[in-house]
Amino acid sequence: NSDDIQELKRSMIQVRNLFRDAAQTEFIVACIPNMMAISESVRLVEQLHSEQIPVSRVFINKVQPQNDDCQFCAARYKEQRANFSFLESAFKGLRVSTVQFFDREVRGAFALRAMAAQLLPPPGSEAGRVAGAGG
Repeated sequence: NSDDIQELKRSMIQVRNLFRDAAQTEFIVACIPNMMAISESVRLVEQLHSEQIPVSRVFINKVQPQNDDCQFCAARYKEQRANFSFLESAFKGLRVSTVQFFDREVRGAFALRAMAAQLLPPPGSEAGRVAGAGG
């Protein structure tokens, strides 16, 4: 029916306008620090920008903390550190927050608060810095 199509079109325009309104919507890209995931996230950010959908944050999840007592952990840490230099240039101008690799699945209020503290750090802290801003 023609009326249904027109109503669908109006709804799609409303959704598009909502996505493009930075005052109402925040699109946050999340990825893990391996090259394939970073590359996919870069393409997503580019596509969102081409659709005029604002993106200002990227969350990097499962970041391996340094651990020289574990050969696997040390190798993973070294690989991720190398990927961070690409990540810095790929997400230049975006606010990047990292979340450490937890030893178990994040479940429950306490664990979610610990993760949130890494994702949304207090203003002025090193976490949540703007990529490519130096320092």
